[in-house]
Amino acid sequence: MDKEEYQNKYLEFQALGEHIKQIQNSIMELEQQLAELRKLQESLESIENTKLNEEVLVLLGAGTYIKTKLADDKKVIMNIGADKLVDKSINDSISLVKSQTDELVKIHNQMNNEFINHTLKLQKLHQELQTNPNE
Repeated sequence: MDKEEYQNKYLEFQALGEHIKQIQNSIMELEQQLAELRKLQESLESIENTKLNEEVLVLLGAGTYIKTKLADDKKVIMNIGADKLVDKSINDSISLVKSQTDELVKIHNQMNNEFINHTLKLQKLHQELQTNPNE
């Protein structure tokens, strides 16, 4: 391969490496979102088994909880975007969380496949770049 072709492959190698890093970051963010959704689903399901006026711990944020008593075991208030809050039944909330989880799992799988394909291409380019550019 001549020097120009070598330089082009090297630039492609660098760009692909950066793209792979971006995919990895996106995958990690998706995994965090999936973990949060799964935890939310568990919490919603546990409300179904909690009696009215039973003491529960509510996360305020940053690992800080407050003890309170459950006033409603049928509905939760959900943010549906743009800081708009709506009442939803527990079952509707669980269904919504499950569908969001399913959608994120699909995206996660697609990103993993893209990661694998790009990594294979990167390995191929690496092998090609191992040859002498003066040949």
